[in-house]
Amino acid sequence: MLGVCSCGGRLDESQYCKDDFGNTFKSCPRCSNISGHHVFYNIEEFGERNMGDGRIIAHSYCPSCRNYQGPSLIPAFECSDQ
Repeated sequence: MLGVCSCGGRLDESQYCKDDFGNTFKSCPRCSNISGHHVFYNIEEFGERNMGDGRIIAHSYCPSCRNYQGPSLIPAFECSDQ
């Protein structure tokens, strides 16, 4: 069974949100699955990749998860904080 957060969103899919100041945040699917709720970071911390078709998108996982390390970033917030 796929993990589901208390907000109702799947943990294995990135979630996006903006704050009142226009800052964009993205959840890391791996951090979220490990924590059992969405873990959000500033989208700029994910880095970008060129898809080769003109699109540049944010990496799916945070840098720590892409390198198979423990969390090295401090989350901006988590669903459990809300």
